[in-house]
Amino acid sequence: ICRMFPIRGRVLEPCKGEGVFLKYLPADTMWCEITEGRNFYDFESITTLPKPRIDWIVTNPPYSDFNRFLAHCFELADNIVLLVPVAKMFKSMGTLKAILEYGNFVSIHILPASKAGFPFGFPCAVYFLKREYKGETTIEML
Repeated sequence: ICRMFPIRGRVLEPCKGEGVFLKYLPADTMWCEITEGRNFYDFESITTLPKPRIDWIVTNPPYSDFNRFLAHCFELADNIVLLVPVAKMFKSMGTLKAILEYGNFVSIHILPASKAGFPFGFPCAVYFLKREYKGETTIEML
């Protein structure tokens, strides 16, 4: 996933977990992980970066707090790459409206969740969202 996009500049992995994405991101990538005392929702208070603070966010976000998480990504980053079940991203018109107010999908790369290491049978996708993007969206099956 990290090789699919031109990830450079100020990069944040807001849900580091075991570091699955982090090991493939640039060496100076910032990260958050609530279990290690770095809460993504507190990121603004622990950094002195100017707005927009982050060039890229790359992560597998928490599904239980998805809309709040997505809104915070929109506040911080110009480019967002998320690995998310398809149903989560398209669950409501409110979520889609928020995405369109931010920018739009640049690309959607769909794959079976089992191929991404998830223990469920639903399709998931790698979503690339970009601030103020008005171009076409590419949809691809991986």
